Order: sequence, then structure tokens, then C-alpha cells
Amino acid sequence: VSFLASLSLTYRALPPNGPRSRTFADECIDAARASMRVHLEATAMMDQQSLQIVYIHWTILYAPFIPFIVIFCLVIETSDGEDLTRLADFVRSLELACEVSSSVRKLHQLCQVLYNVAELYVEAKVAEGVGSEFDAYLSQLGFMPVDVDGAMMGVQTDLASGSGGGGVQGVGDQMRAVAQTNQLEDWFSGKNYMMGLLEEDLSGINPMAWP
Repeated sequence: VSFLASLSLTYRALPPNGPRSRTFADECIDAARASMRVHLEATAMMDQQSLQIVYIHWTILYAPFIPFIVIFCLVIETSDGEDLTRLADFVRSLELACEVSSSVRKLHQLCQVLYNVAELYVEAKVAEGVGSEFDAYLSQLGFMPVDVDGAMMGVQTDLASGSGGGGVQGVGDQMRAVAQTNQLEDWFSGKNYMMGLLEEDLSGINPMAWP
């Protein structure tokens, strides 16, 4: 599990290279899904609560569990039902250990909030006219892929007018820099919203009742 989680983090550095995502490389997606699957298989083999607690502490809590974040972002981007089920299964796998471990309880709370957001988002995409509002909010939180088309257009315009230089390599470097800058700005502006989201009660939200 730890190996696959580390592999997910490593592959996160790769640029998107397939049709499945505009954010993650296919290798990152495959490693994240495999890590979630192996985690569920491992917890299913442990019939004692003490073993589950030790496993979660040393495997899931020892380092940030990147696969959960990868799958969460995929659900936000693609609204994939199977990935949403993976999130739900992971949250349930933490429930037994919550009773005796405050650390696991905090992780469970965080994962539950993220799962609730993902579930509401998928349901909201079905409701007409709601998806765009969720997109804007989640972009503020840093979860939605950044649309850099406008920024890229500006860079290309500057280069065409003679304000840029360096040839083709310079164009590529500037375009990548714009994309990275926009992602960082969105992340920093959204981190405070994310902290407030942890204190929100999302259980009363019914997206199907929205106009």
C-alpha cells in the first residue's frame, strides 16, 4: 500500500498523457486506484481491531495518503461513479478504528467531508445549471483543473507582438510557468475556504432540490 501510494505521488509529477484526465497522468491514476484496492484487501484480512489500528497508523497516517486525493480530484473532474465508490469504501474502512484512535478519527472526518463534497458535486452535475456554481467554488479550493486557455492566449499574443523571446522553447517555458502560477494562486486563495469546509455540516444539502 505504501509503495503504491508513493508511486502515485511520484507519477503526479508527470504531465497528463491520456484521455482519462486533464490533471493526472494515466500512470498516476492506475497507481492510485491500485493502492486503494490493495488497502481494502488488507483491511478485509484483519479481523481484529488492534491490527487495523496499527495498520492504519503505520501505513495510512505515516505519510499523506495521496491516492485518496487523486481519486477525489478525478471524481470532481470526471464524475466517475466507480471512483466515487472507491472513496466511500475507503471512508468506511476507517470507521472501526475511529472508536479508539483520535488520529484515525480526525482522518476519517476529513475524508468524510471530502467524500460528501464529491458526492454532492456528482449529484449537482445532474441538476441543470448547478454544476458551474460548484465548478467555481471547487476551483477556489484548488480541486478543479485550472483553465489556462485565456492565460495561454495572452502569452501567445505577447510573443507574437515581440514582447517575448527564446523561440519555441521559450514559448513552452512561459506557457508552463503561467499554468503553474495560476494553480498556486488558486491553491493559496482556497486553503482558507477548505479549513472552513471541515466545520460545515453538509448533510442537510439536497442538490436535487435546487432549481
